[in-house]
Amino acid sequence: SASRLHQLSPSGSLLGKTEAAPIGFLRPLPVCLRRRAVVVPAVQAADRERGLAVRPQVVSLMKYLTARGVSLWIVSAGAEPAARAAMRQFGIDGRLVGVRSFLKNGMFTSELKIPLPIIEGKVECVKKFIDQKNAPLLAAGDSMNDLPLLEMAAIKVVVDRGNGLAALARERGWFVI
Repeated sequence: SASRLHQLSPSGSLLGKTEAAPIGFLRPLPVCLRRRAVVVPAVQAADRERGLAVRPQVVSLMKYLTARGVSLWIVSAGAEPAARAAMRQFGIDGRLVGVRSFLKNGMFTSELKIPLPIIEGKVECVKKFIDQKNAPLLAAGDSMNDLPLLEMAAIKVVVDRGNGLAALARERGWFVI
């Protein structure tokens, strides 16, 4: 049955037994997600007319993980103050690494702090702010900009936006929600 499936890591080692899948998953996630940090996309730009939206599949994934004691991290290429405000607005609980500006006289400057959580910089941010030695057990993303981050995680989850990343994820057998 689906509740007894096993998921193998890319290296072929057994990650653990699985249980019922969260909404949007066609197959279950490993139970061993407990106590390991994961990186998920929190708020996505829907389009210019509608603004920001939280995808139901991502909310389901975050609830599934937090209910199991997993530490959630959002690594966003957006400005950290804006991402934090969006997280509050949508009731998203997790730690955040976003684009950070230096402050001068209480004002944000145009000078950005390094590393930037953009493309390969997301991997640098994980190593600097989350865990220097261990890759995330699970990472989720929705664009090719997330590919370096996804490739470092044992479990890769892609939010299907009908783009090149979703096609690549299907080709490689990653989770697609």
